[in-house]
Amino acid sequence: MGLIIYVLVGMESAIAIALITIILIIIWGIEAFGIAIMTTTPIFLVIIWLYGMIEVAGFGLNMVTVSIAAISLGVGIDYVIHIIERFREEREKGNQVEHALRIVGSSSGLALFGSAVSDIAGFAVINQSDMGFFSTFGLFCAVMIGLSLIASIIITPAVLSLSYKIPNWFNSNRELLGQQQ
Repeated sequence: MGLIIYVLVGMESAIAIALITIILIIIWGIEAFGIAIMTTTPIFLVIIWLYGMIEVAGFGLNMVTVSIAAISLGVGIDYVIHIIERFREEREKGNQVEHALRIVGSSSGLALFGSAVSDIAGFAVINQSDMGFFSTFGLFCAVMIGLSLIASIIITPAVLSLSYKIPNWFNSNRELLGQQQ
C-alpha cells in the first residue's frame, strides 16, 4: 500500500500515511487496525473502479459523479461490514477459515445479492427518467451498487482468506527453517 501511495502521490504523502498508520496501530492494536483496513480497502477499490468507468463513459466530474463516491462509501461499507462480521461469528464458533467463508457466502452472500439486485432494479427505474440529472444519477448508483456487491462477496472473502493464510505461511516456514538447522 505504501508503494502505491508513493507512486501515486509522492514521498511526502507516503511518509505521512506511514506515520499515521503506525500511530493508529499503536492506539487501536494491530488486529483492530487490520480489520479496519480490510473493511475499507474493497470500498476504495469500488470508488476507483467507478471513477474509471465514469471517465471511460465520457462523463466529467459534476454534482452527480462526486456525490456517488460518498454514497458508495455508505452502501459499500455496509455490505463489507456484514460479510466481515458474519465471518468473525463463524470463526468464533470454531470453524476453519475455508468453512467459515463457505457459510458466509451461502447465507450472507445470498442475502446481499438479493438486496443488491433489488437496489439496482430501483435505480434502473430512475435511470429511465427524462431528466438528465436523475437519469445519470440512477445509472451510476446502479453501477456503484453492482461494484459494491462484487467487492463485498468476492474481494472481501479473498482478503479475509489471505489475511489468515499469510501468518500460517510465515509460521510454517519458521518451523521448516528451525528443523533444517
